[in-house]
Order: sequence, then C-alpha cells, then structure tokens
Amino acid sequence: MHSGQSGTVPTLNWAAVNPNSDGSSSQWVITFSGAGVTGGSIADGVYDITLNASAITSEFNPTSTVQPRPTDTFYRLFGDAQGTGKVNTADYDAFLANYGRKLSGFIATI
Repeated sequence: MHSGQSGTVPTLNWAAVNPNSDGSSSQWVITFSGAGVTGGSIADGVYDITLNASAITSEFNPTSTVQPRPTDTFYRLFGDAQGTGKVNTADYDAFLANYGRKLSGFIATI
C-alpha cells in the first residue's frame, strides 16, 4: 500500500496475454487475491506498484537490460471509473453507459 495507508496488502498474481510457446509475452494481466480482496476487487485505497526490471529478460537480445522505472501509484475507489481518486459526474455517466451490460466497458488506468 502507499505510504500513509493502512490495511491488508493483497497477493499479486500475473498472467501472460497471448503467450508464446515458451511462456514469454510482451503483455501481462495483473490480478489480486487473498486478504484485502472482496468480490474480486482490491479494497479502496492508494497503492504503489513497482516493476522489477532486473527480473525481465529478452530471448531476442539476452544481453539487453530493461531500464528501471519509477513506482506507479494508482487509486482504487469503488465507483471511480476514471481512476482519479474521487467519484464524480464523469464516473456516474460511465456507470449509466454500462448499466445492464454483461461485460463492462471500463478499463484499468494507471
């Protein structure tokens, strides 16, 4: 969790999107499980996520290295479709546009 936040940190899981036969991929889906997860969603709060650049390898160019990047901070607030850390009219409009659908048109933003 982000500095100053309290609560239970969920378990992070990841899976390759359209993986190659060796399991490699350039896109990954991150999901959360365990304590602090309700109904498949993490608890309201501010979170930090950091890419471990030293754990990334390239089959194409094994001597290449991934440059470290800063930690990304993201918000999870029930109803916050825009990812701004607040619920407002834009979020309500997004909710109304998706109400009654079997699959939501919402996407994750970081």
